[in-house]
Amino acid sequence: MASLLSARICRSALLSQHRATARTLHVSARIGPKKSRQAAIDFDGDELFPSSSEPDEFFPTRPSTAQTTSTPSPADSTTHATDSKKLDPATRAARFEELYTFVSSRIGRTPAVKDALQVRNTAWAHLFGLATEPAQLERVANIFSDWKESGRVFSDKHIEAFVRRCEELHCPELALRVFSDRPRYGLDLATPRAARRLLHALHQEHPLQQSVTLAALCALYRLPPLTADPVSCAMLTAACLRAAAPPTTTSTTPATSVITTAAERRAARKVAGGFAGPERAREDVKERLWGKWALKKVERALVKQGADVAWLRAWRESSGHVGPDERPLAVAA
Repeated sequence: MASLLSARICRSALLSQHRATARTLHVSARIGPKKSRQAAIDFDGDELFPSSSEPDEFFPTRPSTAQTTSTPSPADSTTHATDSKKLDPATRAARFEELYTFVSSRIGRTPAVKDALQVRNTAWAHLFGLATEPAQLERVANIFSDWKESGRVFSDKHIEAFVRRCEELHCPELALRVFSDRPRYGLDLATPRAARRLLHALHQEHPLQQSVTLAALCALYRLPPLTADPVSCAMLTAACLRAAAPPTTTSTTPATSVITTAAERRAARKVAGGFAGPERAREDVKERLWGKWALKKVERALVKQGADVAWLRAWRESSGHVGPDERPLAVAA
């Protein structure tokens, strides 16, 4: 139902770019259910390294429970990183190169280095965190397929951490390119949360076509459409209004759909809130703020077009989106 709002406002912009967008995507069909993923990594993306209470290194010195030998490895120089999460640029760059070399040389169908050392899942989280510029993150993305060829899989947390780091380094187009070329990179757009964050990074400052491409990818990866999620729907609508010409007609029918769907989802989140961890709770707060500001931009754009926004204003006020000192926007003459 929520898709009606975005469809009404974005129809001309989406249809004009749909064919060109479809030709650029290279996502092979996913056959059967997802493969069972390895144990999910547990890391806080705001921290570069795990806490000292977590006895996890970038990679173990042995693939099983074998005794640790004196064989030198990059782990010897990196496991002390827990003492200081703030690294100077030179040290950070050196550790990125060290870890990148270690990982890239030990994964793939025919690894360049064949020894008893095995790359841990958490190495990817550290590579994302150590990268300080898009070029470094792109180098990491270029070895995603080697991980897959090694018979390993990325967890949902890996995928969401990659998207988050792309947003932090202001290169969401890299994540979009990775998800658009599955045969090359082997990384799936596996969760609605990853899609929502990527849309947040794209919708305000990047061309509308990139948001349209992301919407098409959700269908190819069998994710719920962006317009079915209130926050994503608001951001996509804001992007369409920013790029599209004023519509010839307006309708209040989509308003009821969005308000009803948003209210239902908000109630569902309250019921399920007790099962979410603190990290998920923080993400939920961020996403609610994204929806709040996106709807404010939608209201501003509709007012400029002379549309009746009383329904949207009423919903924003009832939802606590409107501050006590925020005045209603004047309708354009």
